[in-house]
Amino acid sequence: MLNNHQRRVQNFLQYLQVEKQYSPDTIRAYKVDLIQFFTSIDPGLSINKISTNDIQKFFQQLSQKKISERTLSRKLASIKSFFKYLVINEDITVNVAKLIKAPRVPKHLPNYLSVTEISSLLN
Repeated sequence: MLNNHQRRVQNFLQYLQVEKQYSPDTIRAYKVDLIQFFTSIDPGLSINKISTNDIQKFFQQLSQKKISERTLSRKLASIKSFFKYLVINEDITVNVAKLIKAPRVPKHLPNYLSVTEISSLLN
């Protein structure tokens, strides 16, 4: 039997699949992220009692595990999307995840082929 958090997560994942048409891989990643988040907080905590502080504590725990900025950013996107969904569905009145800033993801310059490599490809 699903608890309230699990039921809401299932409904959210179904929404991502049906309404948003997210890929199965994205939905799977969001599911893992949300399960990981809800495992980190008090299981008896009502959804409308979850605070920005709870989310920040979760990310402090993750940052100690040396997770990449890209992964942290995706996990935050999962949580933000979930809380936005809860507001839209009127399960909560305030999106507590809205004010949390995503970590900066380093941008890498693309690798270019050299003139010799281009010539080799064309020949």
